[in-house]
Amino acid sequence: MCKLKLPFYHRRWLSKILLMIFLVGIVGIAFVVFKVYFPEVGDNLINNIESSSVNPVTAVSLEGESTFNEITTIEDVCQDLAKLGCVIVNVTETAGQGGAGFQVEYSEFRKVAAIQKIVFFMSYYDDTYRKNVYYLTTAFENIMVVWVLEERILPISDDEEPYDESPTSFEKVEIQSGICAKKGAASNEYWNVTLKMKNTGTATSTLVGCFINEIGVNAYNMAAPVDGQAVTDMDEREDIISGATIYVNILIDYDKYLSLTSGTTINIKIHSAVGMDYMKLIELV
Repeated sequence: MCKLKLPFYHRRWLSKILLMIFLVGIVGIAFVVFKVYFPEVGDNLINNIESSSVNPVTAVSLEGESTFNEITTIEDVCQDLAKLGCVIVNVTETAGQGGAGFQVEYSEFRKVAAIQKIVFFMSYYDDTYRKNVYYLTTAFENIMVVWVLEERILPISDDEEPYDESPTSFEKVEIQSGICAKKGAASNEYWNVTLKMKNTGTATSTLVGCFINEIGVNAYNMAAPVDGQAVTDMDEREDIISGATIYVNILIDYDKYLSLTSGTTINIKIHSAVGMDYMKLIELV
């Protein structure tokens, strides 16, 4: 059998092409590894954020107005970030911060939040300081940015009692369960979604909005369904004191509201006066 043999100069060019492909591949892999394991951090990261809409503003607190450099409570923070169009999502307690994050001043944190538009409120128990640490996180170019809500105390010695002073007042509401049931006569059926909500924070929470798939319900303080509408028995301003549990019922007209059908999963969001959102996915039966 005859074997095809390339001329010498062809083999030389083929070797050069293969070598170039190999070198380009090595450079590409090195670039990816460098970006992953050596991300841009510190002042360079913050300084490269360009936005003309994040100039220093004042945040209205319960005590009046204060500049963002003086903000000390979660209520102040939520109101300030809401002015920038940010959504604050409450996250259940975690074991630790983790990730490739770094801590910044609030003035820098709000720059990132204003661009990212979503902020997560989290907490963890710090064994060194023996207390819960509450913090906000957001991200810029896949790098976690952290701002701690309270100043840490100095470590205590082993022979001292653990520090148990209450943290800075904060809002934290948990939707502990969500149940959907179909009710009503055949000609007037409706879905009844019941949310069990508990205030596990240290401050009273005021709920001011109920949304289904980001659309506000038609009416509040309603105990009976309305044809073609979604209503709730929650007041327009529903207070939950710290440690209290309430039940919120949402009544959705069957097959007439937003063309929803059985088997559809809807997103129910409860909005608070300080800008926190509490969400639950519910499957309609």
